Amino acid sequence: MNIKRKLTLILIVLAFSILSLNAKPSDRVVLHSNEVTALERTFFNAVDSKNRNININELFDGAIIASSITNQSDFNRYKTKLNKIRSDAKSYMQRYSGRSKYDRGQLLLTWLYDTSILKKYGEYETSMAGLLDYGNYNCVSSAILYGLLCQENGISAMGVFSDAEEHVFVVVSTEKGNIDVETTNEYGFEPGVRYADGGDSEKTYYRDRETRPMLALLGQLYENMSAEAEKGYNRPNINNLATEKKGFYLDPLNKGFQDNMLVEYYNAAWAYMDKNQYANAKKVIDEALKFDPNDSDMRDTLLNYYNNYLVGEYNALIRNRDANRLQNAKNITAEGLRLFPNDRNLREHQRDFNNM
Repeated sequence: MNIKRKLTLILIVLAFSILSLNAKPSDRVVLHSNEVTALERTFFNAVDSKNRNININELFDGAIIASSITNQSDFNRYKTKLNKIRSDAKSYMQRYSGRSKYDRGQLLLTWLYDTSILKKYGEYETSMAGLLDYGNYNCVSSAILYGLLCQENGISAMGVFSDAEEHVFVVVSTEKGNIDVETTNEYGFEPGVRYADGGDSEKTYYRDRETRPMLALLGQLYENMSAEAEKGYNRPNINNLATEKKGFYLDPLNKGFQDNMLVEYYNAAWAYMDKNQYANAKKVIDEALKFDPNDSDMRDTLLNYYNNYLVGEYNALIRNRDANRLQNAKNITAEGLRLFPNDRNLREHQRDFNNM
């Protein structure tokens, strides 16, 4: 690839990223009433109206909600547990208010393990419910809790994604610079540095790493729990398309959400067409093309919608001539031809309807 073409591609990707970050989530994705509970609606409306710049209380609430805890009574129960951890962490950190951010960041991680808030690692322990009930955690749930507690106690924290390693961790800003924090290890603050008690953790050199806001880590809850549901783990309230939409709301730069959403849109559109529910299929296709107007598979699906629908209409009109139905078929054909003017099948439909 020549340098000029490579630079052009980089600029296109950069421009798309800027547009994704500046656009409100609802500019591209619609969350329907049957896809969210009232609790979720309140949270996602806040994410949308504030263009993802939600406050720390909303982030903590979102960590519960994104764990598929979406009815008010369960939410209240887990919020009480989480607020207790927040209160205890704040009291503990106030004892060290005169210490550096570096020291306080290390102390906070140690405290989470010493108090058994983080008790047992499990690869599939993504949900905050498991963490709050039993102390079970993985890289995602522990990173969210530690990162948000850092932010609440005056230490800037961001999520770090390594797609190649399928792993996330936290980076905090301190007087000594940005420090990596492996939250799955009690000695994970600045891996490779030995603690006063002799403990340490091995420094890992990641093949790739991408730093993103803490809200993006909440989006990872949806991605992980959807994958865990596919593997047979009990993950309630997982609806593939709705789950991908919610994840995208929180993390628009996650290519996995973008790709998976288009797959789910495609599957939903064809499921409706297989049942001859063409009005519903068209709504799904329109929604998908609002999300990505240039997706070639979805444009092919749209063309299939026109042709399949019109075949059905033609057969129905052969059996029973109806002027209103015929005019509607002509209108749909004209609509299709405006989008696909060179499609031979649509032109044949046009001739057939004009000859009726």
